[in-house]
Amino acid sequence: MTRLNELLIRHPSTTFLWRVAGRSMEGSGIDDGDILIVDRSITPANGHIVIAQVDNGFMLKRLVKRRGRMRLVADNPTF
Repeated sequence: MTRLNELLIRHPSTTFLWRVAGRSMEGSGIDDGDILIVDRSITPANGHIVIAQVDNGFMLKRLVKRRGRMRLVADNPTF
């Protein structure tokens, strides 16, 4: 019998669960209230969905790198 953790979590010491609050990533199939498995050991790359600390809060966005600049972009066309 395979445990769910063995299938979904490669790096237990750097992995946590994150509950989504908001609609900014609905275009990627991530909805308000969803629970994500987040692995902090992965180096963010262009196109990855990331959790970023901005000011005193956190946000879930897509990382976009162009011409040496990075932006955080929502995947909801209404944003």
